[in-house]
Amino acid sequence: MRKAVCIVLVLLIVASGVWGEELALAGVRVLLVKPENSWGWDSALLGELEHRGIEVTWGEPSMLENPKALALFDMIATSIKRRFTHEQVEGLKAYLSEGGSLYGSWGGPMGCPELLKVCGVKRTHSVRIKGMTLLDSPLSQGIDRREWAYPEFAGHVKLADTGRETVVVEPDGGTTVARDPEGRSLGVIGRYGKGRTAVLGFGVEKPKMFFRSSRDGAVALDNLLRWLVSDSAKPRSWPGAIEVNLPARAKVLSVSVNGVAIQDPKVTPYGSLKKIKVDVNGIKPGETATIRVTYHPLTKARNVETILHLSSGRLTALETPVKAAEFLASLNATMVQPLLRTSWGRAYYRCLPEDRPDEKLVVEYKGDWLAEFIEECHKRGIKVIGGIYFDRLTSLKKYPEVARIEKDGKKAEKSAVCYNNPKAQEYNLKTIRHLLDNYKLDGLILDDNFELDNHPCYCDYCKAQFRTYCKKHGQPYEDPSTTSNDSIKRLWIECKREATRRLARTVRAIAAEHGIPAGGWVGPGMKPTHLAGSFDFLGGMLYTCSPSAARGPLSVMGEHKYITLLWGLNRPPADLEAEVPEAIRAGSAIVGFWINTTMEALGRKGYRMEKGAFEAIARALGRAEADWFDFYRNNIVTGDARFVVTNARLGREELVVTVKNLGRKIHRRVDGKVDLSAIE
Repeated sequence: MRKAVCIVLVLLIVASGVWGEELALAGVRVLLVKPENSWGWDSALLGELEHRGIEVTWGEPSMLENPKALALFDMIATSIKRRFTHEQVEGLKAYLSEGGSLYGSWGGPMGCPELLKVCGVKRTHSVRIKGMTLLDSPLSQGIDRREWAYPEFAGHVKLADTGRETVVVEPDGGTTVARDPEGRSLGVIGRYGKGRTAVLGFGVEKPKMFFRSSRDGAVALDNLLRWLVSDSAKPRSWPGAIEVNLPARAKVLSVSVNGVAIQDPKVTPYGSLKKIKVDVNGIKPGETATIRVTYHPLTKARNVETILHLSSGRLTALETPVKAAEFLASLNATMVQPLLRTSWGRAYYRCLPEDRPDEKLVVEYKGDWLAEFIEECHKRGIKVIGGIYFDRLTSLKKYPEVARIEKDGKKAEKSAVCYNNPKAQEYNLKTIRHLLDNYKLDGLILDDNFELDNHPCYCDYCKAQFRTYCKKHGQPYEDPSTTSNDSIKRLWIECKREATRRLARTVRAIAAEHGIPAGGWVGPGMKPTHLAGSFDFLGGMLYTCSPSAARGPLSVMGEHKYITLLWGLNRPPADLEAEVPEAIRAGSAIVGFWINTTMEALGRKGYRMEKGAFEAIARALGRAEADWFDFYRNNIVTGDARFVVTNARLGREELVVTVKNLGRKIHRRVDGKVDLSAIE
């Protein structure tokens, strides 16, 4: 029964990964196994695979125990999952013996010696280094310069004096593909039975961390994928379904194929698109079909919003509200998210007495700086989303018992607070109400200290809550600070996530009382998407990932919005300009940058805007709508890569698309006219 269920799951959760621009690997099927940790590696790999036309299934590790399920895939990608059960290793061995392939990044299965041996690896361990050299191997083809230093910045993380963490991968029969300056192996490719394996101590899917240019990372990943799946002898089975895509704001009324109505069509929101699944199994090679979709009248409106995030104190450099709004307008932003209160209680608005008002913007300014700034932004069509960190100092002063407790029973450093405790939430929720009562914000977003599973606390309150949670789930309670039981550890994490969801829903309810949406800033991986139903939107900080990493969260966000926020500091202007259309091609409906407001260095870490960065951002954000229309033309139909669009017209109330089954993999998705003039 379990095997049958797994196979059904495989068929149900395949992501819609065949996009119009990249079809070289269309039809290749990859199982991406959920990792123990995220840090963006899972969504980074998912995005890069889908960008290349690969069909990706996001699956549970238990699927590795099912030979019939694994037989459907050309490659298994484990991302940074470290440990595997004996049954899972046996399933992978059988799969590889029959010609499958396996890829693990940043050390991959480094916690599983049994699987490392299968991959031709003796052992692994972490080191800190500042660069590497690619050796002659299938991975390095087409890369002229093989030796380089790691980038100084990966998002806001500066390269440490000791270097960046990388994993040494010692070969045991496998072939080394890269070495560090001391000659240690940083990656091994190998063979097992008819199959191929790769364990890298770095990650080709996260080039901002390890490669001197994103292009080199892309070439290395292309090379790796071609090598891993080149011996795949699996007969190609096509999905038998396409997605007909509309702008996200469309409200579908009916769908028909060759005049026959589809009852209860499956319509799925996906970022800037609304995807309609259409069964094309009945359309034989050489045949065409006309698909007609009707919807409520579409008005001309933006398909992509552009956002700029300003950290604490960046408003002060903008001086007057008028200058600030003009600066944002000059960069073609349609949204701005200033941080209005830090976790240390510094506020950039007329705050409650317990907080510390900013000297320049609040104490010295004669008017109400934030109120005037919001008004000036609204005049220019710019929405203002207020950012709030949860306070720690005021909460601790009033309730010392809300201090966060470490596993050893001692208080955490830096005045950390347990935001799971209602007493610690009390003043923070009061602050949010005060802010929304007094300012006409267009939205509210919590900054990234609210996720309780990211800031574990072992205080008496948290343990008592966990005791109740265990009882609710029929599990005997064990102290989460001392347990070695893996199932209890997992239950503890889910308890913290459920508490985070409750907190998010409370904040969203307060925002809803004021008629605005609420969200939270989260990391780039798939893990935080459990919050999608608790907030109105999530802000994805894709600082160390390529913009294509947004595809993972977008695939599960549904109607909830997702902000693709890119890192704008210490980046070459050309890279900034290139990342916006890449984010749009990933399906992003809101895209922008974390920026400084001046060319001066930000703090001691040396964050700064590079010369020409503001101009590059202005050009990129100014072209966002044009880039969206280019993306939409190429993706008006996605899915089964045998089908080409021969004609399409998007009207105000009707989309008519004609597709043809070529009976083979197409080289391009569109081979005819696509008329979008009704909404351009």
